[in-house]
Amino acid sequence: MCFKKILFFLILLFWSSTSRANSFPFLDLNQNNAWFCLIIIVVLVAVFNFGIAKIEKRYKSVISNYSENNERNEQYKTYFLYFGLIFPLSEFFLSIFSIRTKSELIYYFLLGTILLIIYFLSIRNQFVKRHFRTIFISIFLFSLSYCVFKTCFLAFEIVDFAQLLIIYFFASKVFKNVKNYNLFFALNLFTYFIFYTFSIIEIDLFIIISYSISLIVVLNYINQTAILNSQNKLLFANEIVNKGNSLIIGTNKLGELTFCSESIKTILGYSSTEVMGLEFWKLTEDSEFIGEKFHENFIDERLYTRKLKCKDGSIKFIQWKDKIFNENMIIGIGQDITNEIRIENQYKNLVQNATDIIFEVDDDGNFIFANDFTVKILGYSKEMLLGRNYSEFIRND
Repeated sequence: MCFKKILFFLILLFWSSTSRANSFPFLDLNQNNAWFCLIIIVVLVAVFNFGIAKIEKRYKSVISNYSENNERNEQYKTYFLYFGLIFPLSEFFLSIFSIRTKSELIYYFLLGTILLIIYFLSIRNQFVKRHFRTIFISIFLFSLSYCVFKTCFLAFEIVDFAQLLIIYFFASKVFKNVKNYNLFFALNLFTYFIFYTFSIIEIDLFIIISYSISLIVVLNYINQTAILNSQNKLLFANEIVNKGNSLIIGTNKLGELTFCSESIKTILGYSSTEVMGLEFWKLTEDSEFIGEKFHENFIDERLYTRKLKCKDGSIKFIQWKDKIFNENMIIGIGQDITNEIRIENQYKNLVQNATDIIFEVDDDGNFIFANDFTVKILGYSKEMLLGRNYSEFIRND
């Protein structure tokens, strides 16, 4: 249904602009109707802000295991969707204001339609998913070739040159590998040099393009350096989460796991994939799991201990500390305290079975603990002894 609405919008856009600016006498750019341009800009900004907010909300509400391929596919899908809408829309306005000598709305309408079709096919079609990157690069190179052809072989138009620069600036998103990126621009500069050598382009255009490409490369390198620094921090955090001694999980309001650190393998023996959803609670046989009610009675940063079953059948004690991530996500950080529990139990057994009087009192001298031998010697039951002051058991003489 969404695809049909978008396609209908593009068809309407194409039909309404075929007569170009002559059919829109109210669009003459003058002081009296400058408000129209302002309204268009405000509407476009609002639409794109809404779209970006939707995408950010989707990415924040779902946490998944880090996968570079999945991340790139999602990025490509976003490009196909937005470019599929932007290309015909931008050409529509260029046609209205007669920016080009000859309108190219048909070409950009077809290109936008193709991009949207690929976007919707990628949702379910496995072939498109597997070849997403190849399709993306092919369309990029085709668009670049078309812009180079118009800039170098046809009458010069500032719009074509601007599109060419935008494509070059976008190249860093296509060629992630530095060697491929450098090779791409080296081949482009060499191509323009050949064009200049054979008098296909003038020296002025060759210098301007070379200067622009060089500046774009420098700017992209600066941007890439900042991105790499951020990625290093992200990978460092990823190593801490997945390779550390803590078990980290993320659950939604239903108690379903949407994220689990890889450290679960060393702690409980399960893989992170097999405990997703409600499987974590089933496999670990957590008898205290209450599902959605846990969120209703949630206390931020509360400490509690759960007894969980490992994959090999053994039992481990995990101490949890929960933290709210967003309105639909709670992050749980678990520490394996099994050894501490065992040592504590061993100490209790040692004290209880000792043939010495061992007891503990509070600041006021009231009994808060007494081992079995103490209870036996004094002749009182443990219930009668605890809470009484030790001075009551000291003879006056």
